[in-house]
Amino acid sequence: MKIYLFFVHLLIHLSISAQAVPELYPANDRQTGHLGYYLEDGTNVVKPQFCSASYNTDGYYLVSKAEHKFDEYGRRDQNHIPGTEKFGLLDGKGNFIIDLNNDYEGIGVGDSVIYVIKNNLYGTVNDKNEIVIPIEYSTLEIDDKNRIRAQKKNKYGVINHLNKIIIPFQYDFIGSTMPDGKGFLAIVRTENKTSVINQDNQLIVPLTKYSLMDLYKTVMVASNNEKFGVLDYKLNPILPFEFESIYVEENEIKAYKDEYRYVYSLKGELIKKENISEGVKMVN
Repeated sequence: MKIYLFFVHLLIHLSISAQAVPELYPANDRQTGHLGYYLEDGTNVVKPQFCSASYNTDGYYLVSKAEHKFDEYGRRDQNHIPGTEKFGLLDGKGNFIIDLNNDYEGIGVGDSVIYVIKNNLYGTVNDKNEIVIPIEYSTLEIDDKNRIRAQKKNKYGVINHLNKIIIPFQYDFIGSTMPDGKGFLAIVRTENKTSVINQDNQLIVPLTKYSLMDLYKTVMVASNNEKFGVLDYKLNPILPFEFESIYVEENEIKAYKDEYRYVYSLKGELIKKENISEGVKMVN
């Protein structure tokens, strides 16, 4: 029985390994002056034809091609002729999902979601280049597949990758979002005041005059009169609004002011003060 299980395990491992798609690498072809895609051993997979070619992006490869001018000696100008750039997208094996004969103004990928731009509006397509999210949004910010911040008719909401509305389009702006174990939290702005809601559109932090900027597990970075501070989720101050910039890491807060870096605990206790004007110098 042990031998049988060993061979079953081995066959599963070999099957998974055989199905793995090898990485493709963009490289310039000196003869054509274009980029193509190659395996690690140098085998050409996609012939050189592109002006730009990305590395692996969530299993996809972004490419573009444009027209160029040539001088009297036949040398190509590296700058594109304005308005001639075409965009495309390849799958992990180098096959076109979106070929270069399309009318998109831009193509991108976020969390394996393919977004396209047409007439300055955003939408998404699937691996067959079929429209999933209609191209009707002014902006799409893909935090993950189930958390896409979108703008439509000057209002912001949140949708998922299937165009299901998660947060209705009722806010003047939706900023930073954060997973919370039950879904996500989001900073929203209404009539020049900000607050925090959950994915059920329930108020977690009441509207405040402070401009909430970034969310973390126990604290929020906010600004007031062009200075930054830190609040908890009950709007109690952790750090006052007197800093030029603030960054929150896993277990500490780094705040900058007057050529000094102050390092605090997440409860606002000062850990150390450093002079950064001439390198790092500890200050008591």
